[in-house]
Amino acid sequence: MRIGIIGGTFDPVHEGHIRLAYEAIKEGNLDSVMFIPAANPPHKDRRVTDFEIRYKMLQLALDGHHDMGLSRLEDYEGYIYTIDTLNYLKKEYTDDQIVLVVGSDWDTIKSWKGYEEIVENFEILTIDRPDTDISSTEIRHVVDNVNPEVLKYIMKRELYCGKA
Repeated sequence: MRIGIIGGTFDPVHEGHIRLAYEAIKEGNLDSVMFIPAANPPHKDRRVTDFEIRYKMLQLALDGHHDMGLSRLEDYEGYIYTIDTLNYLKKEYTDDQIVLVVGSDWDTIKSWKGYEEIVENFEILTIDRPDTDISSTEIRHVVDNVNPEVLKYIMKRELYCGKA
């Protein structure tokens, strides 16, 4: 099997992430895509929403998408890097091919820990969809692009409302 890996903060997850996964399945001839949210992303200079909240939003967004899964692999207090995750998955899924799926952040890979090893040892599938690409930063200000169930969850918890 070919398994696409989409990592990120997903703060919050939005329909652009789902479109990215579907495009990756189609363009990369993937059997499935696994979303792996980062509990403590080393590259973020702002505080991110609690992991459990982001994980729940991903569960809601992925409900009904049978070719998409969700992993707690990076639910870890310290920093975990993409290279560590990929190496673990390579050992865990020995009969499968692990494909790193990247979107608009591809140009930042040179700043990632172990980027040379990633490029050398893993297939990287770049999906460039500027017409539908939107950042989670923009979503925090424009929530009408969020899955309705996720939006209900956001509203219930009063997330991204400018409250400290």
